[in-house]
Amino acid sequence: MNLENEKLDSLLLNIMNRSQYADSVMFGFFYTLYHTGLRFNDLYDISRMTIQKDTVSVQPSKKNNTRIIEIENFHPQTLTFIKNQINFYYQFASYRTYTRTFNKLSAGKQFFVKSKPASLHLFRHNYVRKLYFNQHKTLPEIQEILGLKSLDIVSDYAFQDIRVSK
Repeated sequence: MNLENEKLDSLLLNIMNRSQYADSVMFGFFYTLYHTGLRFNDLYDISRMTIQKDTVSVQPSKKNNTRIIEIENFHPQTLTFIKNQINFYYQFASYRTYTRTFNKLSAGKQFFVKSKPASLHLFRHNYVRKLYFNQHKTLPEIQEILGLKSLDIVSDYAFQDIRVSK
């Protein structure tokens, strides 16, 4: 079944909230993915981030532009890791562990973008969809917010079909 934007947001919010009962570190990670739309690798490698007054500057892992994100969108635990340059998310678990936790918290649901299985990257799709459909940002505005070089990628995030199966 194709997911409507509100349903996708609700499912991801539920996964994020349920993660706080699994582990506080996982919750901080999922919280920050949900509220910033960062890629897994950009959050996983905290050395790419610096805190300014009210923002966090993120040097992306892909060849995109630097992203400036409001500090309020980060979980306080994540901000502590960035401030102290402690790459705890990396020390704590691997990509596989974060993905496995996401899948476990999704209560047996499997997500697909096009025909490919998806998990953590859904937070990015959801973030873009909220900017476009709820906050009425234009695709070029979202491109700038995400620091992307290609408008086509922004369009894909906003409009690709996302399906869920049980």
